[in-house]
Amino acid sequence: MDFIAVAEDLRRKLGDVKIVAHGRSNGGLLVAASAIMRPDLFNAAVIGYPVLDMLRFDKLYIGRAWVPEYGDPSNSEDREYLLKYSPYHNIRPREKYPPMYIYTGLNDDRVHPAHAFKFHAKLREYGHQSYLRVERSSGHIGSTPEVLAEETADYIGFIYMVLNK
Repeated sequence: MDFIAVAEDLRRKLGDVKIVAHGRSNGGLLVAASAIMRPDLFNAAVIGYPVLDMLRFDKLYIGRAWVPEYGDPSNSEDREYLLKYSPYHNIRPREKYPPMYIYTGLNDDRVHPAHAFKFHAKLREYGHQSYLRVERSSGHIGSTPEVLAEETADYIGFIYMVLNK
């Protein structure tokens, strides 16, 4: 994965650099999958409005429309591939993951907030550091400028907290 290769290159070239990955929507999938696959590369992960359960994405909202892009979880060959990187399915109890900040909105009509809820709950169940922000008024693209500013301030505050420990 190119994203992981870039993080590896940063670590190799800059040594003890701190890396916080941030992605939203499909970028949230990228960041979550990368942090789960290679937790040693990241100091924190910020994951917004994400698709995280790659074996059930097609069951929620418009997820069925994404089958041509991701593959069909009901097809055994596709399912095997999806399982390899599905963030939700690859959380391990004894792994040391970076702190994760997950944010979503109850009015997201593209990516069901259940993806964020389940992922956060499983991380916490296994004792990993995870924070969840749920916005009541925003959808997938966002909300009012005030809500977007609050949302941004919250995840920047998380990054500041993590990097200054």
